[in-house]
Amino acid sequence: MVTPILNTFVASIGYFILGQTKKVIAGLILWLVGVISCRLPALIITIFVIIDALGVTTAPDNGDSVDEHAYKFGLLYKIAKLIHKEAVFKD
Repeated sequence: MVTPILNTFVASIGYFILGQTKKVIAGLILWLVGVISCRLPALIITIFVIIDALGVTTAPDNGDSVDEHAYKFGLLYKIAKLIHKEAVFKD
């Protein structure tokens, strides 16, 4: 549960704990684009990353496997796959 908390402060930084470095890079790029263009997109990306982090961190408890490129929140996956070419969606 540390990952969603870290993602609250800086979008996607908590993925470092899970070893999902490409998700960190994709999330930070999307977050920075949102900050540069307007604060609202950055806030939306931050919320999406928190929701995805909750799904990723609770997946092993539910018996699901999560690899480095897996996204658990569909809207974040659709946006991030523009940057993160190896991204996969696991619901």
